[in-house]
Amino acid sequence: MIEYSIISTGSKGNAVVINNNLLIDYGVPFRALNGAYKGLQLVLLTHIHADHFHRRTVKNWHRNGQHCDGAAVSGWWGPCWNVA
Repeated sequence: MIEYSIISTGSKGNAVVINNNLLIDYGVPFRALNGAYKGLQLVLLTHIHADHFHRRTVKNWHRNGQHCDGAAVSGWWGPCWNVA
């Protein structure tokens, strides 16, 4: 069974966690993730618009010592903490 948690959808930000290890988009402030980021192994970025990609969230992710791989629909972009 697939478990999911919709953190936010819409023009003010998009982020969905699947099975506690996949994050689809992170267009929300870091605090909106409410610790959901701790078990993530992969971030899938659908496209680079402000409501899908929040640059400060990436920076805060790194500051909190979190590491995971990232992928974008146009191809692989490597470790998510190197995007900031």
